[in-house]
Amino acid sequence: MQVRPTLQQGSSGEAVKELQRALKRAGFDPGPIDGDFEPVTAAAVRSFQAARGLVVVGIVGPQTWRALFETFYVHNGHLHDSSGECVVLRGVNKMAVWDQDPTGRNWFPQIRRTGANVVRIVWLMGTSGEPAATVSNMDKVIQNCRINNMIPMIELHDATMALGDPDTRGGWTKLADIERFWTSADVTSVLKNTNGTCF
Repeated sequence: MQVRPTLQQGSSGEAVKELQRALKRAGFDPGPIDGDFEPVTAAAVRSFQAARGLVVVGIVGPQTWRALFETFYVHNGHLHDSSGECVVLRGVNKMAVWDQDPTGRNWFPQIRRTGANVVRIVWLMGTSGEPAATVSNMDKVIQNCRINNMIPMIELHDATMALGDPDTRGGWTKLADIERFWTSADVTSVLKNTNGTCF
């Protein structure tokens, strides 16, 4: 991994240009791409840090660099990796909460051999009653997917069950529960550890 310098207002040079291009690509206006870390660039850095849940200091250190360059982004309707290459998702479904390998430890190496670069991981809220549907297991399944160089795409199945079927747990009636799940402290802690590589 490339080691980038710590930058702050007053810094200048090629590293600042790289920062400005990355901020612009991420949707934060750094002003002109001129290599000068001026107040407008500092404001863009602070906005980016706030949006990514980082400590907002306006100084670009290892965490901010990592957030800028180890993520995916959408441009003109296409997914791109941190180097700007267009990414075509190729993958499979993994019914993690219902199979014998809920963390993907054994299956992900096999899935990777197929050429997959993404896995749609079926998950449930902890209130589902499925013993495998724990936040700890969700953290493990995400990490195991990433270890195998694949993008984990979590599908909260409680949200995608048949909308019109009164016997399912899904549909719009569970929207508030689903929101509480994704915004709970333990789940957001897991997601923050993914460095933006979890969809």
